[in-house]
Formats: sequence, C-alpha cells, structure tokens
Amino acid sequence: MLLNNNGNNGKTDFRWLSSYESIDFSILDGAYSGHELKDITRIILKSIGRPMDAYAVTSTLESLGWRDIDAQENFNKKNLFELGAAVYSKCIEQPVKNNAVMRSLEKEEPLKSFIIRFSQGSLYILPIIGQILALFFLRFSLWASLDFTESQATTVATGTIFSFIITGGFMQSIGRDTIHYLSLKNLLLVKKSYYKQLWTGIKTVCLFAISFVLINFFLPFFNFQMAFVIAIYFVLLSLLWLSLSILYVIKHYAAILIITLIAIGPVYLFMHYTQWGIYTAHFAGLLTANLLSLIYGYEWLQRKTRGLESSIKLPKRSIMAYVLSPYFLIGFLYFTFLFTDRIIAWSTFSRDPSPYLIWFKTPYELGMDWALVSLLFTVAILEYIIEKFSKLLIPKQVQTFAQDSARFNKTFIRFYKKHLVLFALTGSLSILISYFAISRLQVFGHLEIVQDFFSNHITFFVFYLAAIAYFFLALGLLNCLAFFTLSRPFFAIKAISVSIVVDLAIGIFSSRQFGYEYAVVGLLAGAIVFAFISTIYARKFFSNLDYYYYSAY
Repeated sequence: MLLNNNGNNGKTDFRWLSSYESIDFSILDGAYSGHELKDITRIILKSIGRPMDAYAVTSTLESLGWRDIDAQENFNKKNLFELGAAVYSKCIEQPVKNNAVMRSLEKEEPLKSFIIRFSQGSLYILPIIGQILALFFLRFSLWASLDFTESQATTVATGTIFSFIITGGFMQSIGRDTIHYLSLKNLLLVKKSYYKQLWTGIKTVCLFAISFVLINFFLPFFNFQMAFVIAIYFVLLSLLWLSLSILYVIKHYAAILIITLIAIGPVYLFMHYTQWGIYTAHFAGLLTANLLSLIYGYEWLQRKTRGLESSIKLPKRSIMAYVLSPYFLIGFLYFTFLFTDRIIAWSTFSRDPSPYLIWFKTPYELGMDWALVSLLFTVAILEYIIEKFSKLLIPKQVQTFAQDSARFNKTFIRFYKKHLVLFALTGSLSILISYFAISRLQVFGHLEIVQDFFSNHITFFVFYLAAIAYFFLALGLLNCLAFFTLSRPFFAIKAISVSIVVDLAIGIFSSRQFGYEYAVVGLLAGAIVFAFISTIYARKFFSNLDYYYYSAY
C-alpha cells in the first residue's frame, strides 16, 4: 500500500522512502506554507527524473502520500490531476542535465570509440580463430582434422550439426535470461537460471542421443558403429556449447580461448603417443574442455554469489517457459537455417553414389568454411553497433519529452541508416579480406592440402555465393539483435521462418536439377529473404521506437 498514514496529527510518514535520503521531504509533510510549485518540482525531478507527462507527476505525488484535499488546501488546485499538470509544466521548463552515460558518450571521439568497441567485439571470435590456427599448424583441432576420410568427416560433421541445432535454443534462452538478471545485478538468479537450463539441456541432449541410436537401429541411415560415434560427438559438443554459454554471457572470451587451446593438449598426446586414433583423441580433448569450462563457470558463479541470500527463487517453470520460449525457438531456427544447405548438398546423389543418405562433400564444405571467415569479421561490427544502440537508448529517452517522441524516433532512424552504411562497408571489406587472405595460401602450393583446396572449381563457386549469403545473414542478425534489445523476438521468428522455407524449396530444386553445389543458391535466397523481411520490420521498429521502448518490459 503506497499511502502510509501513521495517524500522527494527519501527517504522512515518509520514512519508507529510504532510497531518497538526499531529498528534503519536509515540504510534503504537512508544512506547506511558504513553499511554491518549484519546491514540488524539485522533489519530482529528484525522485523520478524528467517526467514523461502530467500523469507521471500525479502518480508520483500519490505514491508520496498526497491527496486531493492536500492540493486544494495548500495550492488551491481542484485535485491532484490539476496539481500534477501544474508541476509538470514547471518540470519541462528545467534544462535537461545529461547523465553520466550521456556525458561519457559526448566525450568519446568517434574513431577512438569505434576502434575500442570493434576490438571488444572481435574478442568474440578469438576462440574460433584459435581452433582454425590449430587446424592449420597441427592438422587437427578440438573436433576437426585435415586428415579425415569422407566417412570420418561425415561422422563428425553430422554430430556437430546436430549439436548446434539441438542446443541452439538452450544457448539463446540461457543468454537471454542470465543477461536479464545480470542487468538487475542479481547474480544469485543468474546462477540458478543457468544451472536450471543447463540441466534441462543436458537431459534433452541425452534423450536425443539415445533416440538417434535407437531410430538408426531400426532405420539404418548409418552403420551401428558410425551412428554410435556420431552420438558421442553430438553429446560432447552439445555439452561444450552449453557449458561455454555462461562464459559468453559474462564475456570471458580470453578464458574460452585458453580452455579450448589447453584442451587440444590431450588431442595432441593421444595422436602422437597412442594408436587409438583421432576419435579417441577428440573425445579426450572434448572431455577436458567440458570439465574445464564447467569448473570455470562454477567457480565464477560461486565467488560472485558467496554470502548472498539463497532463499530467492526463480519464477515458476510455466512463466519461464512462456517468457523464454520465443528465444529458444529463435536459437533452434537460426542454426537450422545455418545448416539446411549443407544437409541438402550432402543428401544430393552425385555421379558417384553415396554409401549413406547423408555423405560429406569436401569441396562444398571447403567453400562454406572459406566464406565463414568473412562472417567472423562481420560479427565484430554487429557487436559494436548493438552495444552503441543499447547505450544510447536511456540517455536519449531522458532528454526527450513525451510530446517529442517523433524526434526521438527520427534520432534512431538516422542512427540505423548511418550504421547500415558502416555495416555494408565493413561486410564488403570482410569478404574481400577473406578472399585475398585465403588466396595467398597458394604460395604453399607444394602442400597437398593446398593443391586440393584450389584445384576444385566447386569450392570457389560455393565461396562466392556463400560469402554474399553470409553478408545478408549478418544484416538480418543486426536487425534481430535490435529487436532483442527491446524484447521483440517475434519479428525475428517471422523473418527466419520464411527464410528456412525459401532455403529448403530453392536449395532442393537447384541441387537436384543442376548439382549438389547449387544447394548454396538456396542459402543465398533464404539469406536475402531474411535480410529483406527483417529490414521491413526494422523500419517499423525504429519508426515506432518510442512505443516499443515504452512497452518493452
């Protein structure tokens, strides 16, 4: 109950307002004589900042214990609404004082700010770069090898794809919920939310692995040994993505890099000092990475929550499911879209019949991996743009009156258009850099792996189309990250759902009509549709940003 009248001479007890200790509430405690509207204005500005409208002032006065009779007797106003309107008119006459965030933003030099934030965004891809370098120098990484046969590549790739698709929803929902509690500085709920979803994810992964092996027993897509190895890779990689998700949330990218590099140690030892083969070596490395990442996450969470009240509880399971299900769905759909073209290509029968329904196509995968390098660079600019957008929202809102919402929207429309240009330039440059950087490897033409890479025209064809597709995919992701900032996941769900249908339809048709490498045409078409639909929603989003901001939480 907001109104707390203690019955002492009709005075209102404001001791419950401990968070406003710096405010002198004596003018609100029955001693109004000699005070003017400017005194009430000062109280309102200190307690809630610049109000959005007169109703916000009225509700604040009510929460402070004011009644209609107080407005009538002390300010000669008919009621609190009239007093609120009068105080609001005084509030908007006061100059806006920039908050600390706004002042820091104003002091930033654009180039320096870009370099710092772009560099921070680049840290996100360090672990991936570390695995690529390990693959190049050692010929193997934590779950890949340059010496795989097509059968081995099919096994590992199938397990890897399954791991991303099945855990993608959990990674997204873990990120959404834990980041929310981090913003509230409630680390105990961060811990509880993460472990609750981690455990649910582990059970789902185990259930899928068992189901896969059983289904393959009755409907043998692969021989039993191959299916069993696929299941092990799937489980170990899934656990790795789930255990690393909390480290990505807290942005401990260096720790992720170190953990994944240390875990290559057992792979190296098993490869050089045993005869147990690449599978066993990978299993040892993945187990090590899982153990280290779980220990690191556990120790960090324990240290941050030590001494905190443990009785605090998460929302009910049904509420969590309702809130997080859209983000779970987005994670699932995103990784489904990302790997649909590969499944289409690998399931296309070429001139040489495949022994199984899905069979790894090396030239296709080389082209896709080459194109993926350009996406890695683009991720950094996405991080930069979204972080800047998030940091501008609150200070710009504080500076804007309710009647100036159109100006608020136009500010961010300009922001969006300007950064679209920056994104386009960076994305185009990333494609060029990835092309010329990989092309320079031809100086090592005496190596067999390099000869194989550059000898197949399919690799180049796939790279050209996939690099463009990843550019449009990144544009769609930029739009979706803006939607997520203000809790509008359904814009992203609609865009990615249509894109998957387009990818499937065009990819299946073109690959069956012209050759397996044309599955990449489906990826390109789907990515363009994803970027186009999400951009339409982005225009709507930024044109009505005041409403989406107001109704976000």
